[in-house]
Amino acid sequence: AVVSTQSTGETDLFLRDMDWGTIFTNLFQTTNNHRLIQHHYKLLYRISTCRYMRFRMGIEKDSPYCSLCSSGHLETIRHIYLECSSTNIFLSLVNNFITSYIDRSYYDPTRFFLITLTHTDCRVNFLNSVCIWYLSRQFQTKDPLTWEKYKYYIKLYLIGEKAQLVNGLKNYV
Repeated sequence: AVVSTQSTGETDLFLRDMDWGTIFTNLFQTTNNHRLIQHHYKLLYRISTCRYMRFRMGIEKDSPYCSLCSSGHLETIRHIYLECSSTNIFLSLVNNFITSYIDRSYYDPTRFFLITLTHTDCRVNFLNSVCIWYLSRQFQTKDPLTWEKYKYYIKLYLIGEKAQLVNGLKNYV
């Protein structure tokens, strides 16, 4: 079902029926890192914030518009993860990395695997989990999306992870 928000008219990120049991189970199987789990949990429960929401609450003072793409669009959750040209360019790098080193058949044009972390390969889910967190962080701090900084966070969040995941990614990052 498509859910519309009253304030912006944006549609929900989830445009089809979901197996929520699998989604939440995968979330806790994807990573040991509580920061990544917590952030994704907030996104799935629709309680994560964006610049537009912080502006409406009076937390963000300068503007509710996207600071990374300068398109004049409101920086909503939907804009951050699905519409922003800066996100699209960055995600093409992430997707190319996944198809080059992990899953040659990986294809996620609707960002379903990115949002739900339900890919069959735990490495893809981990990379997507870090990516979602990284995108949110960069939008909140108004810093550009860079591959090197993303790789830094992948390495950081691999500390303390399951050996299978670490061994599956250590040669690539």
